[in-house]
Amino acid sequence: MNTLVDKALLISKYAQEWLRINNRTEAKPGELMPYLIEKGVFKSDHRNGLPLRNVLRELEKRDMLHLIQGAEYEPKQKNKMWYIRLMDN
Repeated sequence: MNTLVDKALLISKYAQEWLRINNRTEAKPGELMPYLIEKGVFKSDHRNGLPLRNVLRELEKRDMLHLIQGAEYEPKQKNKMWYIRLMDN
């Protein structure tokens, strides 16, 4: 996995898969990390989903957040609360 785009597409695929398997409509990055590690997208987790949040931030900065289906955030006073929501497809 060489590029941010490759990683984003894998995150999108496996996040939607996890949501379906677990009968969930949304998840926070920390909830998805164990599955993304199991699938080889990330090597490890720290700070409850920080590696995934960093990818989400970078995608948003590059106007590429759409690459991860269902990726959304709620603006907070100092930061953003990230979610990935189940998409119909």
